[in-house]
Amino acid sequence: MSLAAASGDVSTFRKLLSYPVLDSDFDNARAYGPLSILVAKEDISSVQLFLDKGGEVDEDNHLVHAGRSPLQAAVENGNLALVDLLIHAGANVNTPAADTYGATALQFAAIAGRLGTAKALIGLGADLNAPGAKKGGRTALEGAAEHGRIDMIQYLLIEGAQTTGHGLLQYFRAIKFAQVEGHNAAANLLKGFREWTPKDRELWMLMEPMSKRECEDLSEGEFEEWSSSLE
Repeated sequence: MSLAAASGDVSTFRKLLSYPVLDSDFDNARAYGPLSILVAKEDISSVQLFLDKGGEVDEDNHLVHAGRSPLQAAVENGNLALVDLLIHAGANVNTPAADTYGATALQFAAIAGRLGTAKALIGLGADLNAPGAKKGGRTALEGAAEHGRIDMIQYLLIEGAQTTGHGLLQYFRAIKFAQVEGHNAAANLLKGFREWTPKDRELWMLMEPMSKRECEDLSEGEFEEWSSSLE
């Protein structure tokens, strides 16, 4: 079925959909399933047909390199019709980011500055503090800051993006990413969002000289060790 979807062979694809056993039984954890392929092709009519036939709306692509769930792909592509279709079909707005260079639906919306989509996702329960991908990932706040999305940063902060406790590392990373990419207004907005404690300033002095790659690679565990050493 995935081959038919990828090739654009609509006739064969529709015939295969008439066999229930083929709807979703041939998933490959390291390859995209038929719905993801149709979403990538932005074939709305075939997506609708697939879902009407009982196809799985939340294909698991977390092991695919730079994988996206169907909803994540639709948000990344900015196809609002597909986003709406998938959400109404019950797509999970909190599907985790793929392990390598993935992102949640909200993280993609934040990166692209799609404020309306972000509001809709958060309204449906999307976790605005969800962790980024294990490799090459960004939280929603980090992604918005890295791309200078001022309105998005403001919205995420108002909605509860964490900047203290477990959210302190993402807060500092967001500032750092904004600075490195030349988005000084975004960096200053983040810096001025709240009062800094003496410990915040000490931790920032450790992070500020780091390169972007070093900040990306800094683990929560390492950051916690730094924090504990200053107590």
